[in-house]
Amino acid sequence: MLVYHHISLAGGRRGGREGDAVQLPDFERQMRILRERRFHVATLSELVSAIEMGTSLPARTVAITFDDGYRSTYTRARPVLSEYGLAACVFLATDSLIDTARSGNRPARFHWLPENEDEDGRPLSWQEAEALLAEGIEVGSHTASHGFPAAMAAREIERELLRSREKIEARLGLAPFAVALPFSFPLTHRRWPEFKGDLLAALKRASYKCCCTLQRGPVSGGDGVLFLPRVAVKGSDSLRTFYAKALGLYRYTNLPQRIYQAYFKRYR
Repeated sequence: MLVYHHISLAGGRRGGREGDAVQLPDFERQMRILRERRFHVATLSELVSAIEMGTSLPARTVAITFDDGYRSTYTRARPVLSEYGLAACVFLATDSLIDTARSGNRPARFHWLPENEDEDGRPLSWQEAEALLAEGIEVGSHTASHGFPAAMAAREIERELLRSREKIEARLGLAPFAVALPFSFPLTHRRWPEFKGDLLAALKRASYKCCCTLQRGPVSGGDGVLFLPRVAVKGSDSLRTFYAKALGLYRYTNLPQRIYQAYFKRYR
């Protein structure tokens, strides 16, 4: 599975956390590769269903996801996805979305980021999220506050998942079946020995079917659909790097990633 964040304009500010933004011309070329190289771009629900039922998917199957809920998912990614007939799922950090019917054109921003001059680097409105859903793009949770779940108490993790689920259900009329964890951290780590168990319990109590992570590895791993691996597409990726990620070759970097996260990565 591939994960994007912000889609920025060529030559403009990249926005988001450094390296997370992919420029629009690069995104368009990447989607063209998926279509021309005959990838099967599955919906997340199709992928989850296949794993649960033990059925096989076509060769070169990939799923496209977007984290956070940047407005650029609607204004820039959506037209490209529509042009190539590609499915996707967007995970919403629900506390950041605004209601334009109430706030008019009042600018909003993601609270964890500095001010961004790019209007499309701001959060989606609920009306835009509804339009994405109407066009067939799936919607999931990215927690409510976009906090750091590994450092949260078990009850706080559960509140984050429930609050986000309830907000999406109230605003969009459907209960999300999937959540994506904000930030990249391992499910098992010596600093948070209880995290995976707490998260699993919270997922079950909040009635989520699966959780998408930023851990690399085979999608059909031992955890089934509960903890699905993904690989992030970066603004610095060449087309060759993107193609390798789409083919799933980055799953072989799972061990180096775990070593880096366990012994070298600095967490707050």
